[in-house]
Amino acid sequence: VRNRFIDPFFKALGWEFEQNDISPECWDVHREYSQKEGSVNKKPDYTFRIDGKLEFFAEAKAPHVRLEHKNPAHQAKRYAFSTSGKAPVVILTNFHKLKVFNALERPVHNNPLQGLLEGFDLDYLQYPKKWDFLYSHFSKQAVSSGSLDVLARKISKNTRKMDDEFLDDISRWREQMAVKLADLNQKMSEDGLNEAVQRILDRMIFLRNLEDRDLETENTLLKIAQGDAPAYPQLVKIFNGLNEFYNGLLFKPHFSENIRVDDKLLKTVIRQLCYPESPFRFDVIEPEILGHIYERFLGSEIRLIAKSKAVVEEKPEVRKAGGVYYTPQYIVDYIVRNTVGEKIGGMTPEEIGAVKILDPACGSGSFLLGAFDILIKYHEKWYDRHRKNKDYRHDFYTMPDGKVKLTPAKKADILKKNIFGTDIDREATEVAMMSLYLKLMDNSVSKNQMELMSGHVLPDLTCNIKCGNSLIAPDFYDDDLLLTPKQERKINVFDWQQGFPEVFKQGGFDCVIGNPPYGAELMKTEQAYLEKKYKIGNTDTAALFLMQAKILLKDNGFNMYIIPKSFTFASNWAKTRDKIIKDITEIVDCSKVWKEVKLEMCICKSQKNSSTTFFDSSIRNGFDIVKTGKTDKKLCKQFNFILNGLSEKEIIAGQKIKNQEKVLNDFVKNQRGDMFQKHISKEGDYQVLGGKQIQRYYLSKTAKGKIKKEFVIDDKAFIKENSILVQRIVAHVMNPKPRIIIIATTSDALEDKNFVIVDTINQLQNISEYNSKFILGIINSNLISWYAYRFIFANAIRTMQFDNPATEKIPFPNLDLSEKKQKQHHDQLVKLVETMLELNKRRQEANQQIEKDSLQRRIDHTDKAIDNWVYKLYDLTPDEIEVVEGNA
Repeated sequence: VRNRFIDPFFKALGWEFEQNDISPECWDVHREYSQKEGSVNKKPDYTFRIDGKLEFFAEAKAPHVRLEHKNPAHQAKRYAFSTSGKAPVVILTNFHKLKVFNALERPVHNNPLQGLLEGFDLDYLQYPKKWDFLYSHFSKQAVSSGSLDVLARKISKNTRKMDDEFLDDISRWREQMAVKLADLNQKMSEDGLNEAVQRILDRMIFLRNLEDRDLETENTLLKIAQGDAPAYPQLVKIFNGLNEFYNGLLFKPHFSENIRVDDKLLKTVIRQLCYPESPFRFDVIEPEILGHIYERFLGSEIRLIAKSKAVVEEKPEVRKAGGVYYTPQYIVDYIVRNTVGEKIGGMTPEEIGAVKILDPACGSGSFLLGAFDILIKYHEKWYDRHRKNKDYRHDFYTMPDGKVKLTPAKKADILKKNIFGTDIDREATEVAMMSLYLKLMDNSVSKNQMELMSGHVLPDLTCNIKCGNSLIAPDFYDDDLLLTPKQERKINVFDWQQGFPEVFKQGGFDCVIGNPPYGAELMKTEQAYLEKKYKIGNTDTAALFLMQAKILLKDNGFNMYIIPKSFTFASNWAKTRDKIIKDITEIVDCSKVWKEVKLEMCICKSQKNSSTTFFDSSIRNGFDIVKTGKTDKKLCKQFNFILNGLSEKEIIAGQKIKNQEKVLNDFVKNQRGDMFQKHISKEGDYQVLGGKQIQRYYLSKTAKGKIKKEFVIDDKAFIKENSILVQRIVAHVMNPKPRIIIIATTSDALEDKNFVIVDTINQLQNISEYNSKFILGIINSNLISWYAYRFIFANAIRTMQFDNPATEKIPFPNLDLSEKKQKQHHDQLVKLVETMLELNKRRQEANQQIEKDSLQRRIDHTDKAIDNWVYKLYDLTPDEIEVVEGNA
């Protein structure tokens, strides 16, 4: 049926089947022929790809097989589901019938028609009539044009992702096991409970990986759950056998083998891990995806809230951060490619053996997996070009399709020689090791190859992946501090020289990469130590990791981190910038990386002692990172922040504006309103103004509410004469292009003086001889909004505030009002602003739309006139004005 009907069916849809003249990686269709009959681990019969990218699967059955039976559909859906969205649909067909299933939702074994897409349940007599419909979805042309992306968006609504489902499962198993283990082993400590539960779960998940990869006998685990004998003694026996064969940390003797485990619960967990109850194919789940799941899993921990009573709670640092956010793969790939890839380019395998790569906050190992992957691919390409060199004959083998693959022994050698990591969380280091082990045993590795390495399959990574505090060394104890055992465990000091002696004999690491933690809560003793050790006036952990990387690197070694974008402009990062700017070779403006996190990020790349005068400026565009030019480091020092993503013309215009002798704070006193919003009500002695009441050149008619006198306890709440009111949160506009608008008006627009202001308003009290309307016109101008966005807020879309750190950086014209021409400049701008205030007041009071529209046209014209006058005050040329207005 495949040869005579199904193959021609897909050929008619434009898929090519005979492509022996090109690399198998680029084939349209991969077909599975010889598979173990009756196995639940069969791969789908057809895998469809476009330019090597997985698009969908098709599972073929003999004509007599009923597609409505639960096994055919479940096996196909389970395989596709485990790709974590890479294959959004799966086709099940015996040619007589064809069904298309949603592969994004969790498959249920007892519901074979679950996920069947409406309109995609056909028999062969319908194919001619439905051919256009089939072609528009599954032809090579349609899939190349994104037909499945459109379909995936439709079916993904209200569908939980595979990683969310797996996280729910392992979190549930952990909680259930923690409760039972605490009850059965009442002398076990909180740390011991966490370690025991983690080790038991990790071992079972790893064994399921071995089964699904055909490296261990299928259903080894399931048979234990189906039998009457106690499960845990049998499991321990299997773990001991795996230790003898695989070696590695995971199966080494462990105290958890001697504890009491609830038999009924353990068998339930095993059944839920295995076919048919499990919706997961562990050989399909990529180690990177499993690492992301574990990253979130490790955001919680088991706590004993009473004797033998266990609960699972979020870790305090995770609760503060609002969750765990793993680094997107495209960022991992970019950082690894531009450090490890750059370092090993042109090297021989022998030379690469000396390269040392570190992630000092490795978590579940995303960056280490990325580094391992690029090393594997580089070696495979090298051996492909040097197949005849007998020196390498034990390092690789050739697949039936001619593709070169590394032997497990060579991969183990790469791990031992090249990959290093540390993390303060012991469970994270264990998961990082497990992820690297899974990467070593990809689906091209056979049991026979493993048997050749019996006893040495998994390298001992305990000398490569260490648990400890990357920032705090044993000299922390020099001050004879008295700490509780819990504080000792939390600090977890680490000695780099003792931890990696062979690395430092060579002078340090070649590449330090990763996503270091930022904003971590520190004890006062930790803060004092870190301030003294690093001397940068900033104990944000991301800043400290930057400084530590410089210490850990050998000369000309690469450091590349994704860190908060505040590094490029915030005053508390100034000393950090000063210390590493000589080494910086690239800054990537990543903007918002995580939808749920307000903070923007950047990638900082440096090379120790490189001392380049320029660095590359780049910007993230979707999943791509694009270079935008080069930036002169001297200019960064001049502006006191990293000028990333700015064109040469923008920098020239910014320099001219910055050349003013004075700044805004020389002419105004900037204070926030008072914080008393919780006391606002419908009754009170004062009317309250909030940020929303302040608009450009006018005040909203409707007050925020009222407040009684006794709640107004601070002078900052009262509106001063001759002052300007500004929305504290600067308005950010995305269309037609990203920009900001500073929104302000004068306090004398208030006819009734019976007002107070809250802390969402900044009050700029005029302390100069300028008319307040002159200052207002400049603040509201396009020039100041542009300059502030580009040169103060660094193109950010984070929350931007008009407090003193901003206003002390706004260049401001210094006019001599005793000089006639300068006085005329001043008065002309005041006159335009007075007109603007009057026009806005009249528009606010207008009742008819035609009158509002007419006034708006005059307002726009006057606004433009104010902008032009401000350009004159700053002496901008027509070309520079074009740059400010975004037309250049």
